[in-house]
Amino acid sequence: EEIKRIYAGLSEFENVLNAFKELVAIEFRPKEKICFQEFLVETNLLIEHKKVSGQAVIPQEKIYFDSEPTLLRMIIINLINNGLEANNSGFFVKIYYDLSKINFEFITPNKNLENVDKIFDIGVSSKGRGRGYGLFICRKIAEYLDVKISAQNKDKNIVFKVEVPCTSE
Repeated sequence: EEIKRIYAGLSEFENVLNAFKELVAIEFRPKEKICFQEFLVETNLLIEHKKVSGQAVIPQEKIYFDSEPTLLRMIIINLINNGLEANNSGFFVKIYYDLSKINFEFITPNKNLENVDKIFDIGVSSKGRGRGYGLFICRKIAEYLDVKISAQNKDKNIVFKVEVPCTSE
């Protein structure tokens, strides 16, 4: 019994180390001015995975934001992967422009999270012990990019929201 606990502890410690290695290995390059419409085309968000459906309301005028596109894509891809793991029968992405920000909503239907207010804390996961580092890393990347990331239980759904400040030209 004692050996099992030690092994479980070592396994959890190894997961923590791997998460920090991943965070340290991320290249935090300078932000650049990015066209939102071009970013969406390059990211190919809504058609990459068959079980991801979506709705995008994108204005005609060009919208720009200051970011690092690789890092922003890391957040988006992690949220999509988490949503698909939580509900492999489907997942919904909603993208829209609201005054001075672009909103990405990642909706996992028919699920709710316990401790949703702590979901971005290190080691918090509904997937079991030794997990819960991806959303922590996403939050750290979001802080660097000056992007707001949040999670809530809403109408029997889990909704992760990413808000990217932007300007039109």
